[in-house]
Amino acid sequence: MKTNVLYKITLESLQPCAFLTIAFFIFQPFGNAYDTLMEYFFHIVLCEVLACFIGCFLSLLVSYHAFGYHFDTKETILSQTKKLAGVYLLCIPLTAFLLYVVNHLFLPLEVNLTVPGYPEFLPSFAFYCSIVFRYCIIFFVIDVLVYRHRKMKHEFDEICAINEMLKSYQEDRAFTSAVESEKKGDSISVKVGQNSNQELVFNPESLIYVESVGNYAEVCYLCNQEIKKISFRSTLKQVNESLSTYVSIIQCHRGFIVNLNYVETLQCENNSYFLNLFYVDKKIPVSRTKKADIKAALSALQR
Repeated sequence: MKTNVLYKITLESLQPCAFLTIAFFIFQPFGNAYDTLMEYFFHIVLCEVLACFIGCFLSLLVSYHAFGYHFDTKETILSQTKKLAGVYLLCIPLTAFLLYVVNHLFLPLEVNLTVPGYPEFLPSFAFYCSIVFRYCIIFFVIDVLVYRHRKMKHEFDEICAINEMLKSYQEDRAFTSAVESEKKGDSISVKVGQNSNQELVFNPESLIYVESVGNYAEVCYLCNQEIKKISFRSTLKQVNESLSTYVSIIQCHRGFIVNLNYVETLQCENNSYFLNLFYVDKKIPVSRTKKADIKAALSALQR
């Protein structure tokens, strides 16, 4: 296992065990022997911190190998919540068992943190589980909210980075070249229909976007500084293959191809991503998996 994974697991284990230990001493849920409790204060602190830390660490370690729990902010909130639930389902019995073992082995009998009247293992273990479960609910909610905050911050930073790249790219290139290239650029042909010999010929530099509409592809392009549209029977896959040699033209959604030369900004609305275009008052949707393609294409264009 990589060292950075162990380091992250250790940090993740320290946080809940610290909160759990503080909660134990505030509410003192274990036992009634509080008269002699302060005499063994540091022993109790050490035992609870050790038990909680080992329980959390083992839970994260097992979860990492069992179902791929990791710390990647690219995970969806729902997916990460399910994995966190699995971690806590492991953590509750492990921590409860370790608390039981540590308290019974290392603490003096008079301050042994067990449930009064239940000296046997199963009743005491169930009692420990019920106590740990109550606090783990709080920590689970906190973890989900913290991950949601981290993910939102990561996505915001990613959008800002892409917008900075777009701004730099549009500043570096003469935007009017897109219009001038209509006359001097090379034209390409796109096959119209899968079993047809007809072809559509146009200059790819004038292309703004292509939208899939049923069994047709609608091309929006710039001609003599006017926006024009044309529809023809073809799949978006066929159009994309015909335009594959042009770095600035990429598929940003299963239903859209866009020319980055005409993209102004990337924005997020209601947890969905859209591209704002020059000349056209239309928001082009962007799939979450395609954001990286846009960033890679912009990097290639700026080299």
